[in-house]
Amino acid sequence: MSDPITAAVAAPPGWMTFEFPCNERIRSLLRIESLFKRCRAFTSQTSAHEHQAALWSLFELFDLVGSRGDIKSELLQELERQRSRLNQFAGKPGVSNDALEDLLTQIQEVFNELSMVQTRLGQHILEYEWLQTLKGRFGIPGGICEFDVPSLHVWLNRPAEIRQGMLNAWLSTLQPVFDGVQIVLRLLREGTQPDSYLATKGYFELSMDGRQIQIIRASAPRQPEVAAEISANKYVVSVRFRQPDSSMHLKAIEQDIPFQLTLCNF
Repeated sequence: MSDPITAAVAAPPGWMTFEFPCNERIRSLLRIESLFKRCRAFTSQTSAHEHQAALWSLFELFDLVGSRGDIKSELLQELERQRSRLNQFAGKPGVSNDALEDLLTQIQEVFNELSMVQTRLGQHILEYEWLQTLKGRFGIPGGICEFDVPSLHVWLNRPAEIRQGMLNAWLSTLQPVFDGVQIVLRLLREGTQPDSYLATKGYFELSMDGRQIQIIRASAPRQPEVAAEISANKYVVSVRFRQPDSSMHLKAIEQDIPFQLTLCNF
């Protein structure tokens, strides 16, 4: 594995990256990251429809975090493990001590913030009756029309900055979790160099050789438009590129696809 302080390599410009989690823990972290970014993106906009979508993403996020009651302890343990591991790089040739110190400081700050979270993550959703009512109605198709929840209609007609302030306040309770998830995933993604391969007629297979992998990343050009289907077991990693037709059904291709493969592990 490469030195995480010097190895960060992005996919070439104009390429698309597909990620495959190799265990349930990483699957949960990727989902938390995706939902948090989606919620932040909707919240940053100003229309009522986008803020309604932000609420939906918020409820999904709290359901996911709530279903992982051990997420806080898992992140704290992983941050401590990474801090101990990174300390071993101090003073070694080729390592930027400034970059290392900055990363260790970030880890310590997130560790402290997450440690100070006393209540069950997202507990205020259960304690805030209005949010709890909304959460139940979001599960009903068309169940949040103004005649179903008049109070939501009132909220959506408030000035955008007021809605944004409330959304940010609700989401901020999970900020330490998101910060922890971001650091763990960043170390995973940037700690391994990608290798270049060619998928013959869209298919590629690589022996695992006993390696323990957390995330598999496959990056390919945006043109021709292809989707990467990734699978893995303890023996082999396989990547199959398929092309969507006009109905978005994936079909086999005959052409060779150049791509980069990164087998991420700590």
